[in-house]
Amino acid sequence: MNKQAINKVLRVVSCLIIIGFMYCSYSNSQSKEAVRNEKVNWEKIKKTYNGFLECPSSENATTFGESLPLTRNVAVTRETSEILRYIFEFESFALLKREIWAGNSPAVGAAFRLCNITDAGYSETLWSVLGDLVRINPLLFLEALDAPENLLIFDSGRYPVTARGVGYDERKSAAIYEMRMRVKALEGVKEVKHERTKAACIMQLKKEIENLSQVGA
Repeated sequence: MNKQAINKVLRVVSCLIIIGFMYCSYSNSQSKEAVRNEKVNWEKIKKTYNGFLECPSSENATTFGESLPLTRNVAVTRETSEILRYIFEFESFALLKREIWAGNSPAVGAAFRLCNITDAGYSETLWSVLGDLVRINPLLFLEALDAPENLLIFDSGRYPVTARGVGYDERKSAAIYEMRMRVKALEGVKEVKHERTKAACIMQLKKEIENLSQVGA
């Protein structure tokens, strides 16, 4: 094969590679756009949440959790704000919170899935409830974090392990004590399968203790 023929073949191959790359890029962008514009059945979420409120059983908590999206890549609509106001209405959310702290595992799972549709204000409320679970039931907290359906929620590695509710902002010593107690609670979990997540949570807590200790020092 002469030099001219070789150059011609190389040009054809280069064109095919470019076309293939452009096709893959287009396909990926279309796929991401579809995910980003994924619709959520808000009416179903409200219906299953009502079912949970009427009878907060594990079965109804499971149904509610399954109605929630698996990722944050959902289209935000006017219904999103309406549903969040409904879910976080004081008496309704108090019931969900009670079930979380009582050890209703599907309710905990639903709370983690709920993180996918909450904004800053509601996320803070939800994270503080999940953070309090660390001392109450550290094993359940780790189990929820390691559940396959929840892995994408905290893919950044930042867990709600240091989140705390009202009463701690102006009381640094109390906040440090709470973080230390959470470390102690997690250290008591001996299940090997949660060792990696446990270590990450403890590291996060110790970093928070260090930060709190430096405030006003």
